[in-house]
Amino acid sequence: MKISVLVGVSLLVMMVSGCQTGAPTCVLERKVLDIESIPSGADVYIYNVMNQKKTLVGQTPIHIPVSVVGSAKGKGTEQMAKMVGKIRVEISKEGFVPYNGIADLRGEKPKGFAIKLNRTKVSSEK
Repeated sequence: MKISVLVGVSLLVMMVSGCQTGAPTCVLERKVLDIESIPSGADVYIYNVMNQKKTLVGQTPIHIPVSVVGSAKGKGTEQMAKMVGKIRVEISKEGFVPYNGIADLRGEKPKGFAIKLNRTKVSSEK
């Protein structure tokens, strides 16, 4: 029973993070995403490496565990190989220009990062 639950959870984690079952070689690593923003309270989204669908994971400041591609080799894994140890993020708050970028989580203790969001420019009509 414990083994079947563990296998089911592992397959779900692989599918959510972008490593599809049946891929030649894809290894996931557990990392921590640590982001602060000015102003705080901005929405943080992460993107699935395979289909680019974004998922809201919380608001800044945020310190959460995530799964990233640790290694990807073989036919059909080219996109995943480019993102080894990285995760695409979007940080947004109403009235501010959204930040879109890549969080590099490689290494034993990846550094968190802080983002200063710029106010949206309001055009005045004459």
